[in-house]
Amino acid sequence: MSGVPMSIFYKSGPNRGLVRSRAVRDAVVALAKAKLKPDAQPDRAGHLLGEIDTPDGPFRVVARHAVDLVILDGSLKRVVLIKRVFPPGAGLWALPGGFIDGGETAADAALREAEEETGIVAGLRAAAGAASRRSKRSSASRDLASAIRMVPPWRIARRFDIRATDWLKSSVKLSASATLRRGDLLAVMTQPFVLVLPELSQAAVRAGDDAAAVRIAEIRQLGKSDMGVGDHLDIIRAAIAVAST
Repeated sequence: MSGVPMSIFYKSGPNRGLVRSRAVRDAVVALAKAKLKPDAQPDRAGHLLGEIDTPDGPFRVVARHAVDLVILDGSLKRVVLIKRVFPPGAGLWALPGGFIDGGETAADAALREAEEETGIVAGLRAAAGAASRRSKRSSASRDLASAIRMVPPWRIARRFDIRATDWLKSSVKLSASATLRRGDLLAVMTQPFVLVLPELSQAAVRAGDDAAAVRIAEIRQLGKSDMGVGDHLDIIRAAIAVAST
């Protein structure tokens, strides 16, 4: 298909480009559940899930795998948030995160995205590098990666984040078996991680990449209406449970 009919998508607002048809969203989620296992975690940038029928005709469905990093302070009461530049949730607050690139692990992607969007991890890498040189440890990045923990499950049934791809100018190869094409439905799935920084209040933050701003927020003051991504508050709560054990 050369483009995506707009009859099944929102046309404006902070969630423009997202599927609004409940039947289409349910069909995509059912396909994802049939093809992927939530007790696993993403091992590549994307999967071709298959094809569904819609009132606007057949659509290929491609899963695009993403990560989110919940950065908490030592009390587990404050969290790092970024203000999103792009939909969904443009102009609202969210966790730092983004898509997995080909050839990187989910944990490495979580650290990279947090570094690009908040600047915090860049400072941590520098500190870890200095410690590695002093102690003759081999890899600052490996030391840092070992500090983050996965927050289960891998979230594959995200009805609110199924996107149009009419913005694509050319096809994007995501893996050996998955190529994203203009006209596909893009189902965004995410694997959350958590990182606890006892000295978070002293961390230097700098918004970059897809973030318009960064802040360290009091979790108890956050509500669903503050968040630009539908499951991020639930992910924060799940991350606190993991960090508490």
